Formats: sequence, C-alpha cells, structure tokens
Amino acid sequence: MSNDISRDDWLKDYYKREKKKRVSLINRFSKLANFLVEKGFNYLTIEYEGAGDSGDCMTTRGFKDKEMETLDLEQYQFLDEGREWDSKENKYIQNGDRWAHAKYREGEVYKAVEEYNSNLADDSKDRIDPDLGWELCEFIDYDWINNEGGQGTLIFNLEEKVIEVDGTQNVCATEDVEESINLNTGTQTVKYDGKDVAPLI
Repeated sequence: MSNDISRDDWLKDYYKREKKKRVSLINRFSKLANFLVEKGFNYLTIEYEGAGDSGDCMTTRGFKDKEMETLDLEQYQFLDEGREWDSKENKYIQNGDRWAHAKYREGEVYKAVEEYNSNLADDSKDRIDPDLGWELCEFIDYDWINNEGGQGTLIFNLEEKVIEVDGTQNVCATEDVEESINLNTGTQTVKYDGKDVAPLI
C-alpha cells in the first residue's frame, strides 16, 4: 500500500514539473515568435525521428511570405551541415560553412535566434538554443524515442503562435505463422494468420 502511495505522489510531482516546464516553454517561444515575425518569418518546421531509446531532430527550417504554401514536405531533403565526428575530441568538427547547403533559411533562423539571445541577459531564462530543435520537440507529447519510436514533422505557425505535430508512432505487429514441412515428400505448407501462402518448396 505504501508503494502505491509513493508512486501516486511521484506521478503528481512529475505532472506538476511537466506542467511548469510546458508553461515556461509556451512563454519563451511566444516571445521568440514575436521577434521572428518582426524578422519576416511566418513558419518554422523541424523533422524528428527515433527508436530504441534514442532519437534526433533535424535542423530547423524557416519560411517567409508564401514559401510554406508551396513546400512539399515529402520532398524535404536533410541538410548536410558539413560536419564530421572527431572521435578524439568527442565532438563534431565544422568543415567550412555550416549553411553552404541550406535550402530553407536554416542559417537565417539560427542567426536570428542568436540576435534574439543577444538582447537578453546571460542568465535570462528566456534564452533559447539557436538550434531550436530539441526545445521545440519538448512540445511533442507522444513517445517518439523509446521502443519502436516514431517520426514526423513539427510545424510552428509563428503569426498565430500555433504548433502542429504531424507524426507517426511505430508499433510492433505480430502474426500467427504455421508451417508444415514433409521430409518424405519434400512438400511444404505455410499459413500466415490462417491464410495459405505460397511455400518455398
């Protein structure tokens, strides 16, 4: 009984912390949205994917005017930032211009957030990592990192201050399989979920 009570207390404390974190995120990104709109941006997008207790989010893209209306998300290309992993230094090393292959104002977004941060005190809680990705992905509620994971696109409408998540969650499926191999005749029968399928032999 005491374990149930402590678990309930832990859950209450967890949800309290998560709510506080969400309120902080909303306030911080609302202020950033105002700044980015003044810079001419109307949308940000970011892609994410994960599985097996690990995940990653890609470089944040920015859009102005009507650029978002003509964007085909299916034709998105990941940005090659020209970085290589240095195993001795245990970090990425930049080779040349990070934004040389940028197609969706990635560098402009990064520099705009740097400018936004420069107007804040060094210890301000409103400061935001210019890469944006992981902090934006904090808005996603479903578990896209653990087990089979998931993937998707987060779309931030800066003018309306609305974040939409267009994602999928991977699930593990199981099917009943029946096989019978007759060594005398060299024949085989196979059934998947009760339905006959063509055997190999």
